[in-house]
Amino acid sequence: VVPNEEVNHKPVLHAPFMLREGFVTSLWNVTKGKSITEMERPIDVGVFWTHGDFSHYGFYRRQTTEVVKTMHHSKVTDKRVVENQIQVAYSDEKGMEAGNIQQEYVEQLLSCKIVLVTQRDEWEDHFRLMESLASGAMVVTDIMLAMPLGFKDGVNIVVYRDPRDLKDKLRHYIKHEDERRKIARKGYEMVMSRHRCWHRLEDLLFGRPLTHVDRP
Repeated sequence: VVPNEEVNHKPVLHAPFMLREGFVTSLWNVTKGKSITEMERPIDVGVFWTHGDFSHYGFYRRQTTEVVKTMHHSKVTDKRVVENQIQVAYSDEKGMEAGNIQQEYVEQLLSCKIVLVTQRDEWEDHFRLMESLASGAMVVTDIMLAMPLGFKDGVNIVVYRDPRDLKDKLRHYIKHEDERRKIARKGYEMVMSRHRCWHRLEDLLFGRPLTHVDRP
């Protein structure tokens, strides 16, 4: 047993969830090779977890979902209103256990300009973060104790501090398309070039990604 004081001085390797290759294949099947970052996206804000989920770990998710719902039909400009999409990622337990990725889920992600991600109350990180980034949407996430390596607030991802901050940032990026598209593109490039499944294995084995790095 290593004394606590020795453990505290050891470097910690953060190994977040990687981008599943099944999702990349599904993206290719849906888009047929079209540019993901240049797609037309009719939905302004996408929320992808079960609406009305009252599980013990979903309190903050319910709060952030309410933020999006209160923006529905609220005018942002003279010509556009905020819309929201609440979608269940998986329809049955068997499909989830098998690791199946539903085409409808991929298509809905590709329809969103912004995807809202909120960690569960008792732990953080999940596949949705990487998949949302890979879809080409701009991803807005709550604070994580350890952000996956390479992601920076306002550069390739957007971090919100509380529900009020979330609403302010959603309104800002819906109105400022050029900023949103730039962040979305950089997020897509980061996840595709440094967070694939082989990159995570290389992180664990060698301490850094080695194969096809920065070649999304």
